[in-house]
Parts: sequence; C-alpha cells; structure tokens
Amino acid sequence: MKFTTLALAGLLLPMANAQCIDSSRVFELEEFRGECTYENVLEKFQEFYNDPVENCEGNAEDEFNNLLGGKTVNEICTEAFASYDFMRFADIAEKGGDFEQLFYNGGTDWNEEYQTNYPEEDGKPTNRLRSGNGQVGDAARVKHVYDGKGQHGMIEHPDYLTNFDQCSTNAIMCCWPKDRQANDNNGNCLEPYDQNCIDKDPADNTDLCYVDMERGQLSTGFNSSGIQVFPNDDGNTNKKPSTDYGEGQIHCHGLAWAENPIDQSAAYKGNNLFYISMYDHMHQRGYVKNIPGAPMCACTDQMPIVTRSDCTQIDAKETFKFSFNGVFSAELKNIDIDFNACQGINRHGRAQNNDLWAYMNRLFLDDKVSAQKLADLSNVLVGDFSGSCDKVVNKMMHQD
Repeated sequence: MKFTTLALAGLLLPMANAQCIDSSRVFELEEFRGECTYENVLEKFQEFYNDPVENCEGNAEDEFNNLLGGKTVNEICTEAFASYDFMRFADIAEKGGDFEQLFYNGGTDWNEEYQTNYPEEDGKPTNRLRSGNGQVGDAARVKHVYDGKGQHGMIEHPDYLTNFDQCSTNAIMCCWPKDRQANDNNGNCLEPYDQNCIDKDPADNTDLCYVDMERGQLSTGFNSSGIQVFPNDDGNTNKKPSTDYGEGQIHCHGLAWAENPIDQSAAYKGNNLFYISMYDHMHQRGYVKNIPGAPMCACTDQMPIVTRSDCTQIDAKETFKFSFNGVFSAELKNIDIDFNACQGINRHGRAQNNDLWAYMNRLFLDDKVSAQKLADLSNVLVGDFSGSCDKVVNKMMHQD
C-alpha cells in the first residue's frame, strides 16, 4: 500500500477537535492578581487554551463555559472566600465572654477608662491604651492584629452580635462622644491625664439630631421608647456646659457594602469594622463610648439620626488560583488590604470623599445596592445642610 505525502502528513498531525480541552483533564490556570470575576478567570483560561502545547483552534470562551458545567464563576469565587481561613472576631481582643458585645455597646475598660497616675505600677501610669514608653498597652492586641490579619487576611464579620445582625441598610456606623488619649493629634484629651483628660471630646464631624432609644433596644437593653432631641449643634466649641443646648462634640464614622458577598466591600466588612472601631478610632485616636440611649457601633437602623458620617472603604489586592479536576475550583491565595477614605457621589451628583451617604449612593449608582437601601440610609444620614435636623425632628414629632 502506498501513502501520499499529504495523507501521511494528515496521520502525523493532531486533529482539531470541537472540544479541545477534555473534561477528564486535570489542569491549573496561572495565578492572577485582581478581583475574582468572570473576565479575569476567562483571561487566564484563554492563555492556557492558546498555549502552543495545547494546539487548540476552537473558541476558548465556548470551551470555558462548557467546562463550567452550568456553574457560575461567581459561585466558584464565593466558595473560595467561604473556605478561606478567616480570623474569628473574638480572637482580636482575646478577652472572652461578652467582651465584644459590651464593647460595641459602649462598655468595657477600653471605653470606660483613661490613663492615670493613680495608682501607678512600678512608677508608670495605669490604663494605658496603646503601647509606648516601655509599657504594653491595654489594647496592644489591636495593633498586632492590624499589622497581621487586619491588612493581610480576612476577619470574620461579627453578625452574631445584636449590633450587627441583619443590617437592612448594608451599612454600619459608630458615633463617639469621648476622647481618652492624648498626643495623637485628635480630640482634646491632653496631658497630664488626671487633670486634662477627664470627659474630653473627639473632633466634631456631624450634627446629632435625635436619639430614638427604641431603635437600639436589641443592643442597649433599654426597654424604652423615649426620644432625646438635640436642636442645636456645638461644633468644636468645647463649651462646658453647652450654651446652645447642643449635643457637644460628636464624631461618626461608618462603612457600607455591596449586596454581592464577594465584592470587596462585602467580603472584608469584618476587616473594615475592626479597622474603623478598634484600630483607627480607638487605638490611634482614643475615641470611645456611646451616645446615651444608643449603641456605640451598630447597623445604621439602630443608630441615632445625624446629618452625616465619615466613611472608610476597602481597596484590596487579591491573588486567586483556579484549578480543574472534573469541575472548576478556586483558592484565595493572598490578600493585601488598604483602608482608604470612601469615594462617593453626593446629593448634587458631584464626587465627594469620606462621606458614608455619598459612598452608599455610589454603590447604588453602580447597581451594587438597591434604591431601598439608599432610601433607608437617608433616614439616618439626613444631609449636612442648614435646617436638616430641624426638618427631621419636626417630622418625627408630628408622626401619628
């Protein structure tokens, strides 16, 4: 039998198949740094598919979708986040018991004490918040966690606490009326502590309109439906007592997140809550305590009605690796987190940073939260403009 040169070449060359990558194959895609999205994973599959070793001539995206077998990339990414070895929130302080619940209500030694020379221990002050001058601070664990899992891991969102259970607005806010730490360029606590750091104030950034004590009952334990109204704003006047019947100096700061659980704002909301409440404001600035009748930090539907709040957003660099062994699976390999002022869009349609309402509005405009969530938050953050508090107080007082 004779073979022509052309026929012989046909026997030696591999044939192009409709499905080049068989579902029985076991392979790994190259790691990639970026968000876990369909586009990013497809890009790595295309690189694998187009490798000359594979000799594939079909459509990479069609074959990728076929290998997904009806599963979405979002589902695979969600599984990767769920299987990540996160840090338990209770392991931050390592205090045990109900420490976190009491802390976020405004209690525990972290909120209630201030540095003092009475008594001293070995000639050094007691109740020191952060470490320094050869002393280990009472909140030294906070700095340790921030340097580790806080920036390079995933911290559990403590939705088992009443403060953070079922946040209907996808937003959390903290409001502090007290500063307990000197020499940090924030608030008006000064040395010597026993003379100049008693009942001191944070830097004011909002106007407190009113406190509806029924809103925070789950966290405060107050069985009350009373209303506390604050008709004027002291700003940073430092007047003691207030001369215009305002609330004194109040500082509010919060976070918001998308409804997609693997959006960075949602996946790392535990990290963000830790950063805002324990590290940035307590450890670094000394801001503590709660507004009477409300929790210190909670879902915004439990918090006082205020004009505005500062805001921190998560910007994370993530590394993922996808593998195939009959089905696709993914692993979250590395996390590096930056905590930045929120970038939002204000009520006038202009860019505005470091504002919780503006950030939630940006999430809404990006189709990441519903209009209802933005509307609900608008009932808590009523707008930083003249007469906004008077308007909502008057509306509240005339409700049926």
